Amino acid sequence: MSYPLGDCFEEMTAKGIRPVPDQAAAREQAGRLVRDLVALVTPYGHFLVLFFDSESTRATVGDPAVGKDRPVSRRRPGLHPACLRLILNALTTPHVFLGGDLDQYQRQCTKADRAVALVALSLLEGAVGFTVADAVTALVNGPNGATGEDFLGYSHGPSLHATVQRGLAWLIAEQAVRAIDGARFEQHRDTRRRLIAALSGP
Repeated sequence: MSYPLGDCFEEMTAKGIRPVPDQAAAREQAGRLVRDLVALVTPYGHFLVLFFDSESTRATVGDPAVGKDRPVSRRRPGLHPACLRLILNALTTPHVFLGGDLDQYQRQCTKADRAVALVALSLLEGAVGFTVADAVTALVNGPNGATGEDFLGYSHGPSLHATVQRGLAWLIAEQAVRAIDGARFEQHRDTRRRLIAALSGP
């Protein structure tokens, strides 16, 4: 959000970046931008924004739906795990693709589906066999009854079922999962651990 909002208030001149002359009009334009984006949020959904200063060692994840700002440390190069989790959640829940490289976007969505299925398998570590419904429940209901934002941010619904099914299809092709019958599956734990280790590799 820093750059699109900055474009409302600043302009590039021969002498560098300068504030636009009409700051009142800039505030109105920025307000329209935010309102138009928030209007895309589904009922009971959240609009998550990452604000950051490239010179700072801290970033802030803001959620105006709940009025929270949470600091995100950047102690090492690359995105913080909290940011990666937000991106994964955004790609695997109903959302709007506003524009850009469609092919790359679709590739990232496919990788996200696969990653969510791997998370579900990890949560089902002790299960002998499981169904898609079991995997969805593992993603929705955490330890000690935690759900929603207190866990992984998912809720029961057709979208999450479809995400898990797509992810499992990829893992079956990679031999991390085997179909027992038409409804039940079993995982190959060593293969799953190897695939997860590859995700966190260089």
